[in-house]
Amino acid sequence: LIYTVNTSAANFVTLFVEMTSCKCTFIVDTGAEISIIKEGKLNATQIFNPNIVFKVTGITDGVTTTIGEANSNITFSNGLTVNHSFQLVGNEFPILTDGILGRDFFVKYKCTLDYESWLLNFNFNNCMVSVPIEDKLNNSILIPARCEVVRKLPNFSVTTDSVVLSEEIIPGVFCGNTIVSSNTPFVKIINTTNKQVAITNFKPKIDSLNEYNCIKSRSSRNKSHEKIRVEKIFSETHMEQVPQYAKQPLRNLIKEFSDIFCLPGEKLDTNNFYSQHIPLKDTAPVYIPNYKCIHSQQQEIQDQVNKLLEEDIIEPSVSSYNSPILLVPKKSDDASKKWRLVVDFRQLNKKVLADKFPLPRIDTILDQLGRAKYFSTLDLMAGFHQIPLDQESRKYTAFSTPNGHFHFKRLPFGLNVSPNSFQRMMNIAMAGLTPECAFIYIDDIVVTGCSTDHHLDNLRRIFERLRHYNLKLNASKCKFFRTEVAYLGHNITDRGILPDNSKFDALKNFPTPTNAEEARRFVAFCNYYRKFVPNFAHIAKPLNDLQRKGSVFQWTSAHEQSFQTLKQYLMSPQILRYPDFSKKFILTTDASDIACGAVLSQMYEEGDFPIAFASKSFTPGERNKPIIEKELTAIHWAVNYFKPYLYGNRFLVRTDHRPLVYLFNMKNPTSKLTRMRVDLEEFDFDIEFVAGKANVCADALSRIVIPTTSEQLKALSVLMVNTRAMTKKKANMNESTDQGEASSEADHLTAWQTENPSQTTKLLKLGCEVHHNQLRMIIFNHNYKKILGTTNITLMRANGSQTLEFALLEIGKILGQYGRNLIALSMEDNLFKYFSLHTLKEIANTAISNYQIILFKPPKVITKQEDIRNILQQYHTTSVGGHVGQHRLYLKIREYFKWKNMKTDITNYIRSCEQCKLNKVFRHTKEAEVVTTTPSKPFEVVSADTAGPFTRTNHGNRYILTIQCNLSKYIVLIPIPSKEANTIAKALVENFILKYGQFCELRTDQGTEYNNQILEQICKILEIKQTFSTAYHPQTIGALERNHRCLNEYLRCFVNAHQTDWDDWVKYYEFCFNTTPHTEHGFTPYELIFGHKASLPQNLIRHSSPEPIYDIDQYYNELRFKIQNSNQIANNNLILSKTARQQNSNVTTNPIKLEIGDTVYLTNENRKKLDPFYIGPFAVTEINEPNCTVVNIKTNKPSIVHKNRLIK
Repeated sequence: LIYTVNTSAANFVTLFVEMTSCKCTFIVDTGAEISIIKEGKLNATQIFNPNIVFKVTGITDGVTTTIGEANSNITFSNGLTVNHSFQLVGNEFPILTDGILGRDFFVKYKCTLDYESWLLNFNFNNCMVSVPIEDKLNNSILIPARCEVVRKLPNFSVTTDSVVLSEEIIPGVFCGNTIVSSNTPFVKIINTTNKQVAITNFKPKIDSLNEYNCIKSRSSRNKSHEKIRVEKIFSETHMEQVPQYAKQPLRNLIKEFSDIFCLPGEKLDTNNFYSQHIPLKDTAPVYIPNYKCIHSQQQEIQDQVNKLLEEDIIEPSVSSYNSPILLVPKKSDDASKKWRLVVDFRQLNKKVLADKFPLPRIDTILDQLGRAKYFSTLDLMAGFHQIPLDQESRKYTAFSTPNGHFHFKRLPFGLNVSPNSFQRMMNIAMAGLTPECAFIYIDDIVVTGCSTDHHLDNLRRIFERLRHYNLKLNASKCKFFRTEVAYLGHNITDRGILPDNSKFDALKNFPTPTNAEEARRFVAFCNYYRKFVPNFAHIAKPLNDLQRKGSVFQWTSAHEQSFQTLKQYLMSPQILRYPDFSKKFILTTDASDIACGAVLSQMYEEGDFPIAFASKSFTPGERNKPIIEKELTAIHWAVNYFKPYLYGNRFLVRTDHRPLVYLFNMKNPTSKLTRMRVDLEEFDFDIEFVAGKANVCADALSRIVIPTTSEQLKALSVLMVNTRAMTKKKANMNESTDQGEASSEADHLTAWQTENPSQTTKLLKLGCEVHHNQLRMIIFNHNYKKILGTTNITLMRANGSQTLEFALLEIGKILGQYGRNLIALSMEDNLFKYFSLHTLKEIANTAISNYQIILFKPPKVITKQEDIRNILQQYHTTSVGGHVGQHRLYLKIREYFKWKNMKTDITNYIRSCEQCKLNKVFRHTKEAEVVTTTPSKPFEVVSADTAGPFTRTNHGNRYILTIQCNLSKYIVLIPIPSKEANTIAKALVENFILKYGQFCELRTDQGTEYNNQILEQICKILEIKQTFSTAYHPQTIGALERNHRCLNEYLRCFVNAHQTDWDDWVKYYEFCFNTTPHTEHGFTPYELIFGHKASLPQNLIRHSSPEPIYDIDQYYNELRFKIQNSNQIANNNLILSKTARQQNSNVTTNPIKLEIGDTVYLTNENRKKLDPFYIGPFAVTEINEPNCTVVNIKTNKPSIVHKNRLIK
C-alpha cells in the first residue's frame, strides 16, 4: 500500500510523547493517512518494529519508504494518557516539525478540529481533552514549497491603509506588493524553492496608500451601473408602500438578489433545468393560412417580430406548420393604443396531447393562507417565455408574416399545455417549501409571513430558488410586505380571506317575501343571529308588523329597506368565524319542496357561530321524491359539499326530520335509502333531531330559489368561508363517551372475546356447573368470592341450545337488578365442556340485547420461583423485553401470568437490574445546601476558574483566568493563550499576587490546570491553603460561575463580527463589574478594596477639585475605619444572603441515604447520546456531608464526589 501525507499543512500541535521523553511538535494533517515521527526524536532505548513499513507519497515527486513502526503513549496537560502508533522516518524528512499527526489518530479517538477557538478536541474514558492548535512554529511562518500564500505576519500592524512593497525575504522567497489596512494586515508571500521554509522576524517595507493614484476598475464602473439598476428595481416595486420598519431590510434583500429581477429593455433568459416537449396525436402538419391583415398594422407586426428576434424568443423557420397571427389591443391607461401579437394555435391545440399535470385547487391554497400577517406577491416576467422548447417541438409553433416564416424557441402563449407545463416547472423549482412559506399558482407566487423576520426569511428562501434555477421576476408586478393583496380573485388580508360577491349568491338570491309566511321565515332566519346585528328589533320591526294577525300584507319601501339591511348584516364578515379544527363541527340541514340548505357552524362559549352557508335547488326528479329522501339527500349533499372540513373529524348532523334519526340506527334499511346512507359510512358523525321551529337557519336557506340553468349554479360554492391555515395538529375530537357510543353503534355483538384479560378485572364474573341434568349459572363478584345470583335450567326441557338461551336470558334479569350490563366469562369455565365457544357466541348475539358477555382467557398461575425468574428475564432483559419499567412490565406480564406478590417481585427484579441502573434516568438526588464559611477581610479567600475556550484572538488568547475575592467579590480577569499549568501559575503570580498580595486560601475546581505540582509548590511556598470543589459540582464556586455568564453577556455586546477582539474588552468588563454595587452585600467591590468609590468617566463632568489632605494620620484612621466598617457590613450581608438562599433551595430536596459499604452509581457527565447515563459500580468508603468518597469496584480508584451525582 502507498499512503499519502501533506507536508505543506500549516497547523501544529505540541504533545508529550513518552518514547521521546519530551514535547514534540506535529503538523495537524487530516489528509495524511498515517502518523509520522522522525527517528532522531526517539530515546536510545526505544524499541520499534522494522517489519512494519509503508510507502509514502506527497513529500517529493517520488515515493518514500518508512523505517518501521513504534508504539508510544501520549500524555496531555490534564494527565490523560492515550496510546498510538507512529511510522518512523529519517531526520532528513522534508518537514520542519518533529512529525505529522494524521487521520489515523483523528479517526481512532473521534477528534474534532474547532477552528473557531483553534482547539483539537476529543473525549476519552469520559474525560474531555482540548489541545491548542497553532498556525505558527516557534513564532515563524511556514511557507510550503512552490506555493503562493497569504499570511498574517507576527508583530506586524499598520495604523492606516498602506502598501507593502515587494522584496526578496530569503533566496527564492519573495514578498509581493500588497495593500493592507489596520483590520487586514495580510501579506502575499511566494516560495519558489523546492523546500518548505520558515520565515522569522520579517519586517516588510511599507508606503502610505495616499502616495498612490487609485484607478477605478471596470468592476467599479459595473458597481455604479448596478447601483442605478437597483434603484430602478426599488422604483418599480413601489417601495414607498412598504412599512417603514421593514423598508431597509427589504431593500438590502432586494439588493442582494437584484439579479433575479428583469427590468424593461433587458434580455430575458430561460431557466436552466426544464425544457418543454409538445406531444402531438399524429404527424400530419397543421397549416392554416394567415388572416387578412390590415395595411396599417403591418409595420406594428414587423416591429414586434423584430423585437422577438432580438430577445431570442423566435427564430427563422422552414417548418411545414403554420398558425395565423393577429394583433389584439392591450389595456392601456393613456390615450395611445398598444397592441399584442397573438398566434392563433386553436387548430394545433386540437392535435396536442393534453398535459394532465394538475393545477392547485384555489380553495386549498386559500384555506392554508392562515395566520399570516404579511403578504408579498411575485410575478414572473413573461412566464411561459422562460421555458425553452426542445428542438423537435419548435417547428410546431411556426407562424408567418409578410417578411418571413418563424417559429418559437420558447414556450409560447396560447398552447393548451402551457399552463400545466409551467405549473410543473414551478413545482420542481419550489419543491420542499412548506405552505407556511409560499404558494404557487402558475406564475403567481404569494409569500407569507407571521412577522417581519419570518417574512424576510421566506422571501430569501424563494429568491434563492429563483436564482438557483435562473427564473426572473417582473419587478413592476411584485408587491412586498402588504397586509392586503388581491390573489386568485380573492382579497387576502391579515384578518383572513374576504370573499367576492359571488360568495353571497345564496343570500343575495333570497326572494323578496310575497306573503306573511315568507316574511316570518326570513325574520326567523335573521333572529337566529340577532346578537351580531345592532338594533335588531328596530331594523326588523317593519317585517314583524306584516306578521300580525289581521294585518294586510303590503310591501313598501320601509319593508324593502329592513329586508336589505338585514341581508347586508348577514353577509358581513364579522358574523362568520374561521374554522377551528380543534373544535367539533355542527352541520345543520333542512329540505323544502324545491331546495335544500345547510349551515356549517361551531359551538363557542358565546353561542353557535356559523362558518359557512350553502344551498342547492332540487332537480325536477328530486322534487318528486318523498320528504324523507329529500331530507337524506340534503344531508348527503351537505356532508360531501363540506367534506374538506368534516372528513377525518367527528361532527354532529342536526335535522328536523325525526325519521332520519331512526334511519341511521336501523340495521336493515330499505334498499332505496341504503345507497346514500352507505355512501356516508366513511364519515364519523352523530345525528341529532331538532324541532323545526329551532331549525330556522337551514330551513330558510332551503326556501331560496336559484335557477338551475344559471352558470352560477354550476359553479356554486360556499357562501362565505373566511379561512385561517388549517391546523396540522388536529385535536382528537373523540372523547371517551363518544367512543363508547360509536363502538356500540358500529358493533352490535353482545358476546365477544377480549385480547386483554385485564379489562375484566373489575367486572362481575359468570360461572357454570351441571348437576343432575340441571344447568346452574352463577353470578360472582369480581374475584369469585361472593355469589350475587344463580339460575337453574333443566336440560330436559329442550335441546342444549334452548337451555343455554333461557339461562342467558335469566342472567340478564339478575344483572338488571344490580344495574349492570357487562359480565365476564372465563374461556376455561365448565360451560365449555358442554357448549362450544361458537355456540355460545351465536346464541348470545341472537338472544341477548340488554347486556354483554366478555370472554377472556385467564392468566396462568405460576408457583415456582425458577419459573418466575425465567418469566421476568424473558419479559424484561431480552431485546424484545426492552428493559421496560416496573408498571409497564406488570401490565405486560399480567395478561399471561399471575403469582403471589407479583408487583413486589417485579419491583425488586428491576431495581437489581444492572443495565437499567446504568442506562436509565432516575430522579436526580438533591442534597440540602450548606452555608459555607464567609471570610472576614478582602483577599482572605479567593476563587479561581477558567472561562473558555473562546474564539482565538489576534493576540493568540483562547481562555480567561478569572479570580474573585470571596468577601468583596472583586474580580481580576486575565486573558491567556492556553490553560496549561505553567500558563495558569504564571498569570496568577504576575497578574494577581504581585499586584494585590498574598491570600490565605485558594478555591478552584479539580481541573488539571489547578490540581498540579506547579501550583501546589507555589501554594506551599506562599503558605496558601488550596481547596478543590468536587468534580462536576460548580456550585462550590457558584459566584464565579455566575460571573462567567455575565461576562459572556457583556462580550457578546462589544466583540467584532469575527469575535477575535474579545481580549481587548475583558479589562473594561472587569472595571464595569468592580464599580457596580453587588447584589449580595450592596457595596461596589472596588470600594471594599480601596476604601472609596472609583471615579467613573461618566462622572468627570461633575467632578469637583479634590480637597487637600492636611493630616495624614487623620486620613489614615478614617480610611481604616471605613474599610473595616464596610467589610463587616459586607460580611454580615453575605451571611444573610447565603442563609436565605439555603432556605429557598432546601424546600425541594431529594436526599440520598448512604452508609459506608453501599454500592452506588455515578452520573456520567461526558456521555454521548447513546452512552450510559451512569457509570460504576462504586463502593462508598467515607461520608463527609454533602460529599463522600467512593471507590471504583473495578479499578479501585478513589474519588471525592458530591452526593447529588449518586444513585443507589
